[in-house]
Amino acid sequence: MNKRIDKQKIIYEVLKSLSKSSDFELSIDEVAKKLKFDRQTNRKVLLDIFPEGLDSLIYELSLLVNQEMKDEKKPRNFKNFKFNEKIKYFIFRRIKILNILFDKRILLSLILNQKAPLKLSKMLFGVSDEIMFLSGDKSTDFNYYSKRLILMKIYTLSFLFNLKDKSENFRDTKIFIDKQINSVLMFGRIKSKIRDIFYTNTM
Repeated sequence: MNKRIDKQKIIYEVLKSLSKSSDFELSIDEVAKKLKFDRQTNRKVLLDIFPEGLDSLIYELSLLVNQEMKDEKKPRNFKNFKFNEKIKYFIFRRIKILNILFDKRILLSLILNQKAPLKLSKMLFGVSDEIMFLSGDKSTDFNYYSKRLILMKIYTLSFLFNLKDKSENFRDTKIFIDKQINSVLMFGRIKSKIRDIFYTNTM
């Protein structure tokens, strides 16, 4: 079994344990017993994979999903996608990858047990930033943050919606994401028109 698969298995087992208890160190001990680690291996797991405890777990989880997204073969016509189409594609792909790699309800339990809202927001901002980067966003002004904050909300709502989605190949989740992105685009157009009217009337 290669190193990456071993790490993925450890992360999955820790997530399962954390769904029952929010004590990270206790969860590590339980996983060590379940996987029959000796003391040296257990220490190596703690120091190499989870040097900062729960924060490291969240970081490793993001790394796994990000790598899957980068490795995945994109559609042939991807270069012709509009920016908003790329955003939709990556939100949906990320959620599908989470479904393949992990039990999302266990992830949700971990999120709900996260006692530091600032850290949770930082994690979601990181997810949004990765999606924006993969979609080709190059903004550096105020829009850099506003785009990512809006995407944080869309991604979170889409993730929660997907928890109850039983449609074939998560078709309903894809429709939900489309509606969320389209509503943001529509609001942007309305703001632009209001701005144009105001600018014209002040000339």
